[in-house]
Amino acid sequence: MHHLFVDPHFTRRGIGTALLHKRLSAIGRPASLKCIQRNIEAIAFYQSQGWQIMSSGTSTEGKYYLMVFLEDS
Repeated sequence: MHHLFVDPHFTRRGIGTALLHKRLSAIGRPASLKCIQRNIEAIAFYQSQGWQIMSSGTSTEGKYYLMVFLEDS
């Protein structure tokens, strides 16, 4: 998954969850994404949705976590 964003004016309305679930229904498992470490709110969001931090690295955007979603609960 690459570049999943919600306009800051529309956060905390379930839009991110809906987008994430829609995308996850179209791809296989495990699913993975990179999340910039300084984006604490995004990391908390993904973890609340069942994603796990598997490793970390550095890109041109900065330090990131590689996060993995193994399966639906």
